[in-house]
Amino acid sequence: MTILNTILNTIFRALLYPFETLSPWVGLVVTAALTSVFMLWVFRLTSNQAGLSAAKRRIHAGLFEMRLYQDDLRALFAAQRDVLRFNLTYLRHTLKPFVWLILPVVLILVQLDLRYGYRGLEPGQAALVRVRFAEEIAIAPGELRLEVPEGLRVETRPLRIPQEQEVDWRIRAEEVGAYRISVVAGEESFVKEVLVGPRLVPRSPRRGSGWVDALLYPSEPAFAGDASVRSIEITYREERFTLWGFRMHWMVPFFVLSVAIAFALRKPFKVVI
Repeated sequence: MTILNTILNTIFRALLYPFETLSPWVGLVVTAALTSVFMLWVFRLTSNQAGLSAAKRRIHAGLFEMRLYQDDLRALFAAQRDVLRFNLTYLRHTLKPFVWLILPVVLILVQLDLRYGYRGLEPGQAALVRVRFAEEIAIAPGELRLEVPEGLRVETRPLRIPQEQEVDWRIRAEEVGAYRISVVAGEESFVKEVLVGPRLVPRSPRRGSGWVDALLYPSEPAFAGDASVRSIEITYREERFTLWGFRMHWMVPFFVLSVAIAFALRKPFKVVI
């Protein structure tokens, strides 16, 4: 998983680098268009295009027969049966390409969510650093601390929540930049990235352990399975896109754009959907 994440991180950093200082809409439109082209290409390679064309023709023929033979119940029911049968055939032909697309689309969405799903801290803004341990906290108070570089400030002492195996700090951003904070637990040290500023860069609210965290938060490597810290989280605010006065999650315009572009390009790319 680490190798795959490294490759994808490099690709998306290079792809979205030109849009880091522009409106997030610009990068979102470009990535939606590229995703549409990629999905059309995979769909064409993995689907039975001839079978899809034949099924669509039979469905259209059945719908025409249903309008033509409205007064003939026997012919009407036969047409309805054919429409249902060829709809199932159409769905069967689309199952294979959708299976091929599930994992790549999930990986794309994860990468985009790190950039469009969260808003970077602003100078003067406070955030929580939430550390969860793998087992009961047995570290003395003096051996547990949060170290931050200049540009960030720790405002509180560690707040222990034993029943959750959790320790929290509040930090405050002072200057724009990319920072690495360290949770020191005894002789161990665990690092987490904190980003301050509006640039379109991957902001991971969590660095955890295990394959699920490695899949969902790929911009930072997961902690080792035997580490005493299970996760470190930063409470970034969720980002929202605004269109005509409506605020929405980034996935809404992304999916609308992706579907619209895919349907617009299906004929130039000679893909039957």
